[in-house]
Order: sequence, then C-alpha cells, then structure tokens
Amino acid sequence: MAKNFRKSLMMSEDVQSLLYTGRFYDGSNPAECHNGALVVQGAIEDHSVYDGLKDPNVHKITAPAEDTDEVHIVDYVDVSHGEIMGVMYREGIKTYGISAPAGADIRVRIPAKHDTGYFAEENFATPPTVGQYAVPTAGSTLWTPSALEVTDKTCIKIEYEKAVTEGMVNSGKEYFVTFVNVM
Repeated sequence: MAKNFRKSLMMSEDVQSLLYTGRFYDGSNPAECHNGALVVQGAIEDHSVYDGLKDPNVHKITAPAEDTDEVHIVDYVDVSHGEIMGVMYREGIKTYGISAPAGADIRVRIPAKHDTGYFAEENFATPPTVGQYAVPTAGSTLWTPSALEVTDKTCIKIEYEKAVTEGMVNSGKEYFVTFVNVM
C-alpha cells in the first residue's frame, strides 16, 4: 500500500476555516505530494489567472522545517484514471495510493485535538506500535513513532491497526489515530 490518509471525525468537516487549499513545494519548486503528508502553511500564492494578484484561496505548503512546527494534513482525493488511445478515462473515487501532481491545488486539513483518522503504514518513518504515539519529523512529510506522548508538538496516539484490502488483495496496514496534542 502507498501513503494514504482517511479522515474519520475531524473538526474540519464542520468548521470550514480548518480547511484550505495549498500547492506543495520542495524548496522553491512545485513538487508531487502524497496523501496524508504533514505540511506547514506558508504565504498566499500568486493567482494562476490574473497577473500581479494573489489568490487568497491558495497557500504555499511545504514539509515542516522543525518537528515543533504547526502541521496540517494533506487530504488529496482524485479519481482512478487511465489513457486508452489518447483518451483519458476517469471512473470512481480513488483515495489510496495517490499523489497530487506537482503544482496541483490540494485540500489541506488543520487538525484539532481529539480529531481521528487513518494513516497508512507508509505515512510513518518506521512502523508505529499500537498504544504508542507519533510526532512530526523535521524536514519530512512523515510521522516519527514515539514510545511516549509528547506535549510540546503535535502528537497522535496509535489506537489500532487494520489490514487494508483492495478488492481481494491485502495491500498493507493502516492505523486509526487520535490527535492528542495539536500545535
């Protein structure tokens, strides 16, 4: 299974100010960004249509520089697609194993304490342990497992793990998490 995030109960579903749109950058270059990436909100982007104007709806997003940065979660949703003889076909909603192309506008959620969701095993620097915790990784879009709850940075508790089944294939693990501390 690839990197993935699925919301469960999150404040951003009811409080629209906890959602925004961003474009991911690696340094000064637009870059591909995976679902569930930990990002920080930056400056408002230039408008893609009107020269000389800013687009108040789109922010530059990057990997956190420090593990104590206020992190947000990329919640990118796309559809399955493929090309046959030069024609692009799209069908259904695909929410696993996808990445936003470089320069794409992507939905970002600002987590709140007590929010819950699922992260794929690949969203962690190393496999986490159920009952333990995870915190942001400086310079990375991944979580770092932690044996102890950390209170001076964003911290999630790994509540349980489950297998992810795509059709009839077991494609990996995902972890149900609770945000226990949010910076």
